[in-house]
Amino acid sequence: MAPPHAHVAMNRIFSGLLPGNDAVRVPTDGKSATAMVRAMLRVGPSRARRHAVPLLETFVNSYAVESVDDERLRSRATMAIGKVVKVLRGRGYPVGVACAKVRGTIFAVPYLVDPDVTIHR
Repeated sequence: MAPPHAHVAMNRIFSGLLPGNDAVRVPTDGKSATAMVRAMLRVGPSRARRHAVPLLETFVNSYAVESVDDERLRSRATMAIGKVVKVLRGRGYPVGVACAKVRGTIFAVPYLVDPDVTIHR
């Protein structure tokens, strides 16, 4: 079982999925979700920016594991997020979290997979 700090980190990240009509939505085909979210974050005010959570700041000490290497911490954080996403998808929820790097900061942005959404180019 994960420690309480980890639960707080996951709640902070996945809170962007609620309410559902305000969540970031990505289509089922086309570019990767991370590439789409990265583009949304660069454009300016958007749902993606509103729900973006700095990944490393959110996970520092959440698993009581210290690391001087940001890449190792990023890897641990994305693996933990992936486990939660796998459970949610297994329960029928079409969700994911894109970890996109913009201007030197990695942001975690939760999203819903929506086959009806279109990306304007």
